[in-house]
Amino acid sequence: MRTALNVLFVVMIVVAVVFAPVAAFAQGTGSAPAASASSVSPLTVVWDFLNSAFGISCVAVAVIWLLNRVYAKLPLWKQYEGDVIAAVRYAEKITEGGQPASAEAKLNAALQYVVKVVEQVEQRRLTTTETNDIKQGIQVTHNSLDASGVLEPGATAGSPDVASAKSGGAAQ
Repeated sequence: MRTALNVLFVVMIVVAVVFAPVAAFAQGTGSAPAASASSVSPLTVVWDFLNSAFGISCVAVAVIWLLNRVYAKLPLWKQYEGDVIAAVRYAEKITEGGQPASAEAKLNAALQYVVKVVEQVEQRRLTTTETNDIKQGIQVTHNSLDASGVLEPGATAGSPDVASAKSGGAAQ
């Protein structure tokens, strides 16, 4: 979405800079009619600026910048993606009585690990919405790792150490 907004921004700038002067020349109004200095109000100056090609470009830049700020906010699990990957890899190695664990048990183990890391880094309890967001992130990450063939099911391993989690949510 962010790339699309940036492309839209570039297109609007090109249109405003290239085509607006061409259209003004074609209409025969290369510039606004001159007014006497005493009859020009500040509102007229602002209005003329906003109706110019440069003014429209400035408004477009401001709107695109605001949209980028709104859409740039990452979900919570993306900020801890390294820990999510470690939790998914650990969960794939969990066994129950010599057999691979159920998908629900693996998901719960990965969720508990990531929640512990996030709570330890942010020094607060996560809300239900944040926990559900992390749960969805674990499922998305598992699917992408599984599709790329990175996961190694079956091997047993110890629990990853929460205190030594290296990413610590530093990527934002």
